Amino acid sequence: MSLEVRLDSIVKMVEKELSNLLPTLSDRSDDLVHAMRYAVLAGGKRLRPILLIQTGNLFGIGDEQLIRTAAALEIVHCYSLIHDDLPCMDDDDYRRGNPTVHRKFDEATAVLAGDALLTLAFEVLADAKTNKDPSIRGSLISELARAAGIGGMVGGQMIDIRASEHTLDQSALERMQQLKTGALFRYAVVAACLIAGASESETNTLTNFAEKFGLAYQIADDIADSKAESSAMIRDSSATIEAGNFVTLLGIEQARSRVEKLKQQCSEHLRHFEDRGETLLKTMNYVFR
Repeated sequence: MSLEVRLDSIVKMVEKELSNLLPTLSDRSDDLVHAMRYAVLAGGKRLRPILLIQTGNLFGIGDEQLIRTAAALEIVHCYSLIHDDLPCMDDDDYRRGNPTVHRKFDEATAVLAGDALLTLAFEVLADAKTNKDPSIRGSLISELARAAGIGGMVGGQMIDIRASEHTLDQSALERMQQLKTGALFRYAVVAACLIAGASESETNTLTNFAEKFGLAYQIADDIADSKAESSAMIRDSSATIEAGNFVTLLGIEQARSRVEKLKQQCSEHLRHFEDRGETLLKTMNYVFR
């Protein structure tokens, strides 16, 4: 099976699991359920679940033992996107070409849909169907709470909000993104390591890999955004490139160089696993193709 086919099969598997875990419109036909399903099932790369499942496979863990944790992680990611798009945050009208949740429904429904998704993720992890070992389930829950909370994604979002008030240097910007974006990348590999019973050394190596991967992904995303916005400026002279990203700070060439250096560091971390790390390395290279 080619890597592309394998990744496509993971995405389909994750989306099927997400659909099964979400409340259905046949159960409750209210706007809240509709908004939850709209936010989660509207597409996306499913990169965090892919990272979790591919890391688990590195240790010989089957997809069926990983899928619910991967889905819970993606549910938290989708909640964060709903809240990030709100008028009080990034104030975005579209995501992936579709109206954002607060535009499709209303602001209150969007807030509640995000809240409901966040709590659903922990409900999924607490269920014995996710893992038979209650100690592993407890660790999966506590690690996700840490990744999503003030010491992770939410803390990073707060720094991002305040960044508009002053210019961040490269160190501060990388720190912000390690919290806002990188925390869920780290959780993906930590969760897989918990399920696999990996050693402390193995977990630390993969955590370092995930931190570099997440940062490289964010910088590459800023580069892609800058290209798209520059094209928009040709069509619309009123368009402006958003401040507070790596391209604005470093310039596009230096940003590209930073991505390449981070990718090289990722490769070095995966070398510790010899042949077992090859699939994860190919997955990273596929993401940055």
